[in-house]
Amino acid sequence: MTDAVPTFPRIEATIAADQTGVVAINGVSQAVSGADDQAVRAEIIALVTATAIEFNRPVRLTTRDALGEQILAVYPDGHVEALTALTEHRGNVSEVARALHCTRMQVHRWTNRFGVSADEYRV
Repeated sequence: MTDAVPTFPRIEATIAADQTGVVAINGVSQAVSGADDQAVRAEIIALVTATAIEFNRPVRLTTRDALGEQILAVYPDGHVEALTALTEHRGNVSEVARALHCTRMQVHRWTNRFGVSADEYRV
C-alpha cells in the first residue's frame, strides 16, 4: 500500500511542543499554530488535504514530533491512513510495537493522534 501513494509532492510536517508546527510542501514552508497539539495537527491535515484535492489523489505526508516519525496518506476527502507498520503488520498493534521497539500504548497514542484505526488494517 505504501507504493500506491506517490512520493511527489514531497510533504513534511514538524510538530513542536509549543503548539506550533511547520508544513513544507516541495520545500515551501508554512507555519501553523493552534490552541493545542490536536489543533496544530488539524491545521496540518487541512493544508495537506488541500494539496490532495489539487492533485485529485492521495498524497504522502511525513510527520515528525517528540514521539518520532510517521508516514501517512492524506486523501482529498480528508481521510488519513498510516502507511507504515500498521499496513505491514495488518493492524496487529503488538507486532507493530515490537517492530518499532516501543510499547503498545505508544502505538495507540500515535493512532489516536492522527485519527487512524488499527481495525482498518486487519484482514
